[in-house]
Amino acid sequence: MLKGIDPLLTPELLKTLAEMGHGDEIVIADANFTALTLAAGKPVLRLPGADVERVAREAHDEGGDARGRRG
Repeated sequence: MLKGIDPLLTPELLKTLAEMGHGDEIVIADANFTALTLAAGKPVLRLPGADVERVAREAHDEGGDARGRRG
């Protein structure tokens, strides 16, 4: 377990965020979203039990803002 990092941020999610480049986008959606159909071969990460607001907050804090800046 990494100290100071929310357990919501799984290794797979952190890897995906780290690999994102300029122009890449991430969709944070609830369980009712048709992700597998719309993702068209792109990664779909599931975070069972986590609400959309919390995921968005943690992803933003760890992955940078909407313009690709970190921190």
